[in-house]
Amino acid sequence: MPEYISIHVGHAGSMIGNACWELCCLEHGIQADGTLLYSMPGDKSVSFIESANGQHTARAVFVGPKSYVADKVRTSTYHQLFHPEMIIKGSEDNGKTYAMGRYGQNSKVIEKVLERIRIQAENCNSLQGFLVFNSLGGGSSSGFTSLLMEHLTADYHSTPKVHFSILPTEDYLNMHNPYNAILATHATMELSDLVFLFDNEALNKLCQRNMKLTLDGDLNRLISRIVSSITGSLRFGGFPTVSLTDLVTNLVPSPRFHFSMASYAPAVDPQMARPFPFSVDQITRSCFEPGNQMLNVNPFNGRYLSCCLLYGGNVMLKDVDATIATIKAQRTAQIGSWSPVLNVSINNMSLVVRGGNPAYTERALCLLSNNTAVKDAWNRLSDSFEALYSRRAFFHWYQRLGMQEQDFDNAIDNIKDLCQEYEKAEFNI
Repeated sequence: MPEYISIHVGHAGSMIGNACWELCCLEHGIQADGTLLYSMPGDKSVSFIESANGQHTARAVFVGPKSYVADKVRTSTYHQLFHPEMIIKGSEDNGKTYAMGRYGQNSKVIEKVLERIRIQAENCNSLQGFLVFNSLGGGSSSGFTSLLMEHLTADYHSTPKVHFSILPTEDYLNMHNPYNAILATHATMELSDLVFLFDNEALNKLCQRNMKLTLDGDLNRLISRIVSSITGSLRFGGFPTVSLTDLVTNLVPSPRFHFSMASYAPAVDPQMARPFPFSVDQITRSCFEPGNQMLNVNPFNGRYLSCCLLYGGNVMLKDVDATIATIKAQRTAQIGSWSPVLNVSINNMSLVVRGGNPAYTERALCLLSNNTAVKDAWNRLSDSFEALYSRRAFFHWYQRLGMQEQDFDNAIDNIKDLCQEYEKAEFNI
């Protein structure tokens, strides 16, 4: 089976990584110390390197701009899963800007990071791709990730690079975060193959409404369910198997339209999971609802360019076909006429985890979609960017590291052009 390497950048990337590897261990019966507790179906080698003495090590690299990020990984419950050399501490700085991560002291650790990634890649028999986790609003995270992507693209040009990125929102906004997000997105526009966008506002609303939870750890566990669903068919043999290359092919109709959304159903607490069986029809319709989106946009305000439905658990193909036929007939979702099919994969073995939140259910669905409504998120961010840039607020923080007004102008123009392209696609469908 082909393997994938996870790269966790910054505080957000590292915390999401902890949740993802916790879930992965539970699914494969691996204890926190890396030893096998019980044998589970599936191929652990997709995610883990197993030593001769049965110790499992994650195929992961952690990069923290500050010591406390690396220290949190080293002292986490699952710290024995990660090889100490794969946890890399950047320099101490308080810049919190894209420029600091891209051009400042943290940029000096890039060679060490690339060396660790090379070691992980050499331990793979057939490298499937890279999963990159970061926050677009974070300073060092956004800037360093753009620098890293330049090198990854040069060294692994044909290997898919899939991002899981947190967009800044008003409730979780430092004043210069719009700068960081727009600059980072502009820099990686031609380098990323597929980007799944999340924001804390949408995740928080979903947790509060469905599970009555508000902790950041629970938000991260929601994202971990998406990651688990994406890699599930590789690890447990879904039908058909969905590789990272397949995801890029199915979800990205044109290179610039590589920004996708995710939803998951049922996301409920354990008390609600027991009395309701949640049919295939219920979970499928729920995933198309605005309230289950993990990005704060309304999919009904746009059109679906492509969709990929990843089912897990006790799911029959005939039930899926019947549900999709009904959705198309009733026009429940705004699906473009030039997107004739909804790509479907069924993984009967992935939902093996009981306990925790979201609750274990007999069946579940992860919907990955490319919807033109994503332009609403970029438009909001562009408005925040321009409100700051019109006054040149905080601009000197970036200028002192060599960035010029032209860099800012090019970045915001690129994002505005992207939004216009989405609008044209929406009306031409």
